[in-house]
Amino acid sequence: MKMKGVTSIVGAVATDMGILTTPQLHWMVRARNKGMKASEQDYFEQLSSSFRCLVDLIPAEKCKFDGVNDKVVVDGSNGVS
Repeated sequence: MKMKGVTSIVGAVATDMGILTTPQLHWMVRARNKGMKASEQDYFEQLSSSFRCLVDLIPAEKCKFDGVNDKVVVDGSNGVS
């Protein structure tokens, strides 16, 4: 895919990362700017690792699943960039 407009910026290099959600794109720009790996797989690995760290903070006595509160609700309406 040709990246129109990017070539008008001196020294800019464009990378086609594919079809992404807006949060994925923002994470990838941040990761690249910090010199980190930035692929869709890296995004999901970071997201799942961060979620695991968050869940690990819940005290054990509060982790008893009762069948009512054992779901994670995800708002996926962020759109696609």
